[in-house]
Amino acid sequence: MNQINKELDIKGSYQNHFGKHVGAPIWDSYELLKDLTSEHLGMQYDIRHAVAEAGGSWELGLHLIKDHINTIVIKDFKWGQKNGKWKPINTPLGEGMGDFKRYFSLLKNMVLMYLFHCT
Repeated sequence: MNQINKELDIKGSYQNHFGKHVGAPIWDSYELLKDLTSEHLGMQYDIRHAVAEAGGSWELGLHLIKDHINTIVIKDFKWGQKNGKWKPINTPLGEGMGDFKRYFSLLKNMVLMYLFHCT
């Protein structure tokens, strides 16, 4: 996949997703990407799914996978029942469980560190 992406000059991204999926826990994605150093393949980090999957430890996963993130998704959710089962329910930004003040602060610092090391 990496070679095809390179030939087409595109970037592929694996998105984390809540549930019983490879990569749902960020540790899975890290294991798949940790030895990869490519500008053509990386991680699409989704804060909504990271929080739903890891709860309060989402920040640890973000720090672990940060060097492989090439795109981000910004969504929010809250827990609710659907058909008698607890599930993440999408909400407008700021109305759910996402700690966007902390998330944006971490992203800002990561971008600044990246820029500082590249110059």
